[in-house]
Amino acid sequence: MTNNSVDSTDPFGFSIDSLSISSDYPSAISDSTNPVLHGSFGTVTKSLIASGTTATLKPADNSSVKGLLYRTGYSGNTGAFFATSTFGSGRVAFWGDSSPIDDDTGQSGNTLYDGWNDSGATNAALALNATEWLAGGSSGGGGGGGSTCTAAQLLGNNGFESGSSTWSASSGVITNSGSQSARSGSYYAWLDGYGSAHTDTLAQSVTIPSACTTATLSFYLHVDTAETTTSTAYDTLKVQVLNSSGTVLGTLATYSNLNAASGYTQRSFSLASYTGQTVTLKFTGTEGSTLQTSFVIDDTALNVS
Repeated sequence: MTNNSVDSTDPFGFSIDSLSISSDYPSAISDSTNPVLHGSFGTVTKSLIASGTTATLKPADNSSVKGLLYRTGYSGNTGAFFATSTFGSGRVAFWGDSSPIDDDTGQSGNTLYDGWNDSGATNAALALNATEWLAGGSSGGGGGGGSTCTAAQLLGNNGFESGSSTWSASSGVITNSGSQSARSGSYYAWLDGYGSAHTDTLAQSVTIPSACTTATLSFYLHVDTAETTTSTAYDTLKVQVLNSSGTVLGTLATYSNLNAASGYTQRSFSLASYTGQTVTLKFTGTEGSTLQTSFVIDDTALNVS
């Protein structure tokens, strides 16, 4: 991934760990919208390691990378046993087992194991859902190709209940701290609120199917502030769309301490102009040198149809 003649910049956002794990049943994350975990071939709950390894995720290199199943005791950017990523118009999947879907047939004298039908795993559903997603299947709810559009919500971990999974965020942004309140569940994204010069970011890459005619980004935003001005925006939150190179394609909105109010307010924007593209949705909170402003986000969604 980082030493080759084509692209040595870790384009897919993960590196393979040099491990030999003898046995484990990695578990799937909780994400009911993910087309690999919940696809037309069934629901994925676990996989099987029988002499395999994991990957370390590097969302700073490619924000679309996402761990879907993790070795027991691991989460976030370490111990990913099955991971996906996008690059340009392409899709990538990593599976850490040496031969995860053997069907117990092979050369005479070999000892083989039926990983496809192992009762403790759901490898068949994982293999088939992943293949459909890699091929840009319409039921996958993603991908720039295809002639049909299946109505879907495309953001992973859209309510932040899986912690930092899927999102690329500054340290401490995704939290269940009692100092602010989630709109639903326990977790939310909290940008700024330090009362000193500070910048926080929150981002996720997503592919919007070209066949869809509507694409609507929505999120709930709560702003509270210690600023007393009614005319000057000292602290700001920008909502932007970027391409895979990090170039800003558009700024959807800018909020500030002037938008402070009790409770959450839903904000919605059309992303129909970005259909057929893989884009990064990015929130950037920038705080001035004194007096805190907190930008609190929960229950995001990108609905297409």
